[in-house]
Amino acid sequence: AQAKQLQDRLARLAQRFDRRLRDERIQVPFTAAELAGVPPDLWQAAPRDRHGRRLLGVKEPEFVVLMQSAHDARARERMWRANFAEGGQANLRLLAEIVRTRHAYARLFGVDSYAQFRLRRMMAATPGRVRVYTTSVGEMSLVASLSDSISGELLARVFDRRVGRTSMQPEFTTRADNVMQARVAARAWAQALVRGLDGAKTVTAAQAGATGG
Repeated sequence: AQAKQLQDRLARLAQRFDRRLRDERIQVPFTAAELAGVPPDLWQAAPRDRHGRRLLGVKEPEFVVLMQSAHDARARERMWRANFAEGGQANLRLLAEIVRTRHAYARLFGVDSYAQFRLRRMMAATPGRVRVYTTSVGEMSLVASLSDSISGELLARVFDRRVGRTSMQPEFTTRADNVMQARVAARAWAQALVRGLDGAKTVTAAQAGATGG
């Protein structure tokens, strides 16, 4: 009976925590200069505050796009801080209560922590000895921007996503597998960049020769 009561309490606390994140409407003000590099269609229709600054929300897509494209590091930091402050002190108190309730629940089953309780049915002796089996090592995304070194004008932006090694059956994977697959993707991107730059040089040289002739 006590375990059921703690389970119900955890469910209620988690629902309150998620609801605060979902319902909160934080908006961060930015000047046009701070939004340099951010696609105009993201912010041109956004409302303004009394100082004329654009107000952007801290959820997707505003958060992701601004963090990936804004030139101003301080603007990115403000957006990051606002995003991670969602829920405020109330959610911090809820989180502390969730941790305490999970600990009490785990103690009912004779273990010292909720992590140990979660792992008791997995192939792990302790929380520090987990064997992870996956069908994929995941994905990597590249977002690269090319800007004029003098004017700061954005000349081009590219986006690419690569999927790591996959298999039909779960396989034992470690951090070394992830690192190896990340290096494979990074090497492929680097080679593509070199080919692109070499091609641009060839075109530029040909154009220069035609102009000189």
